[in-house]
Amino acid sequence: MSAGGPVAFAIILMGLVIGFAIAQPSMEGAMDELREAREEMADHMVGMKNVDFTLSSVSYNNTTSKLNLTINNTGSETFVSSDLLLLVDGVYVEAEMKPSGILYPTCGLKATIYNQTQPEIIKVVGPWGIARSTDSVEEE
Repeated sequence: MSAGGPVAFAIILMGLVIGFAIAQPSMEGAMDELREAREEMADHMVGMKNVDFTLSSVSYNNTTSKLNLTINNTGSETFVSSDLLLLVDGVYVEAEMKPSGILYPTCGLKATIYNQTQPEIIKVVGPWGIARSTDSVEEE
């Protein structure tokens, strides 16, 4: 009887053990990255579910060419006012926001856009891509 079979099995087994020992550290890193990605996705889903805001008033002053918006945080998540993007007639515009900084639930802010022509539609895009728009603009 030859000893070739058990020897070959032992060599293959040692190769698998060495291969696993070499691959194990990189697998740990990949598993850590996967865990972090899942946590970020869970945070993203909670944020999308809990962020909400309304455009409570939109007014335009034809004399001063000023557009005023009042935005209220009606969700249960806080977000930063700089996370809000304003589009007037489909064009991004810079706005002066007061108060700037963190917008807490049930709080609001006033955005003022200067040197603006009479708008037809205003759209505000917030955190997580939540958007609100209106085409009803009051004249001041």
